[in-house]
Amino acid sequence: MTKKTGDIRDIWSRFTTGVAVITTLEDLSSDLWTASQVTGESDFPTSVHGMTANALCSVSIDPPLLLLSVGFGRRSRNLIEVRNRFGVNFLNTAQLDIAVNFSSSDPDLNRSGAVDYWYTEQGTPMIANSLAYIDCKVVNHFEVADHVIFIGEAEHFDLGEGEPLVYYERGYRSLNNGDD
Repeated sequence: MTKKTGDIRDIWSRFTTGVAVITTLEDLSSDLWTASQVTGESDFPTSVHGMTANALCSVSIDPPLLLLSVGFGRRSRNLIEVRNRFGVNFLNTAQLDIAVNFSSSDPDLNRSGAVDYWYTEQGTPMIANSLAYIDCKVVNHFEVADHVIFIGEAEHFDLGEGEPLVYYERGYRSLNNGDD
């Protein structure tokens, strides 16, 4: 076999994936809380952190486990490690703006301001109207090269509606008509 030179990202760009936004609470200084501890809608935190991701996969069906890979320098890594929870929100084609918003590296961008959320009983923020969602409890994590691998147990999950948003050759697409 001949070793090719170039960018490995070119190879991975040919691997079509779904698009997900990983969500968790933003404020590291606040106490951990659950939805059962609040008295009304106004008590829910407004600061949600998210990142667009496609580096996740199913590990096991029973128990339902998934793998999430997060870059070591990403704020998401710190927040997930502290909270020991994260949400996985599979996006539909109507949520392209959300995918783009949460994939930005601009530190001054208010990523969560224009997004509607709801919260699981454990307090995990979830994006409204997603194609599907999974609320995960971290059961293990470990470092591999420049990433942290989180193993999450799916405690709550459900399906939404719509056509899936996919990522192929560094672009968002739909299954029906190519580029979105």
